[in-house]
Amino acid sequence: MLYTNNAIQDVVTTRDDGISATTQDNIGKNLEYGLGINASFKITPHWQLNSDAAIFSRKISSGLKVDRGNTQQKTSWRFNATNVFTFPRDYSLSFISQYGSPSISYKP
Repeated sequence: MLYTNNAIQDVVTTRDDGISATTQDNIGKNLEYGLGINASFKITPHWQLNSDAAIFSRKISSGLKVDRGNTQQKTSWRFNATNVFTFPRDYSLSFISQYGSPSISYKP
């Protein structure tokens, strides 16, 4: 479980002239919890597959001002896989794949 209070996040505002300005501010709280699994497989003597997956729920609340407060919650997941091929003379080649489902972020 991960809990953060007064999380520092980017705050994007649009000025009257249409230009966006990005600043950082302590605007929110973040609660994240879930389940993860890691696995490693020796496919052949020269091929190793390492992977991990996680499913998690995240609840965030932000509020730069009382009248602009915002609370969101969403369940998301992520997956990573690394293929490592070893060659003679201690050379290796790695291929990394990563995917994360849509998740939520702070909104001012």
